Amino acid sequence: MLHFGDIEKSLAAKLTDDHVRAILRCVDAPTKIKTLKLAGCVNITGSCLDIMRGTALENIDISIVGMHESPRINPEPQLSENIMIPILDSIIGRGSLKLLQLPSKFRHEPTTEMEQFLHRYEQYLAAFQFKCSKCDTVCRETGNCNLWMYLHDYLRGCDFFGTQNYTCHQCLKYYCFGEECQDVNGNYQLKYCSRCDKDYCKNCSWKYCRDSGEEFCYGCIKKGAGV
Repeated sequence: MLHFGDIEKSLAAKLTDDHVRAILRCVDAPTKIKTLKLAGCVNITGSCLDIMRGTALENIDISIVGMHESPRINPEPQLSENIMIPILDSIIGRGSLKLLQLPSKFRHEPTTEMEQFLHRYEQYLAAFQFKCSKCDTVCRETGNCNLWMYLHDYLRGCDFFGTQNYTCHQCLKYYCFGEECQDVNGNYQLKYCSRCDKDYCKNCSWKYCRDSGEEFCYGCIKKGAGV
């Protein structure tokens, strides 16, 4: 895994596409890296990822924020849709990607091109017929959404539009929303954190914030969410 969140934030913010490309080459990322997270790299356009075209990435996070951080950052990152979409299409074409996390600016006011890409990614995930890690039910056949990506028109403007469904963003296991996967309290295996816009399974990082009534993952609560 290559996680730029391990770098001091002030340094990550100074990295250019040339810097990141050099780092990717230095660690032989195209052949050795399965997880790539670009937390803090607010000044890259994404052209540095050209060397990752067609690579067997399983998890790519270009949300530009770290774990348990709000994706709504100001100023917005410099990532370019025109640059990123062809690169992401190429990575998807390899057939190994399990989780994709996009920056908030790509999701909150999606262009036609981004929406078309998100639908292609939805079709890519649906084709695998991924099953629930707990009950072996095909995930996409359960829940109110019935899609791997939250793309319904009525969700436009919502924080989770364009985020990935059925997937724990920490362990990458898939869980459905069928009745068999509810516990005695009616809770499903996955919970959505309203601070970092991610789903987590009950084995990883979720709990209620009793003060606000909202649901936050444990990592965000530790950082003061709901206080």
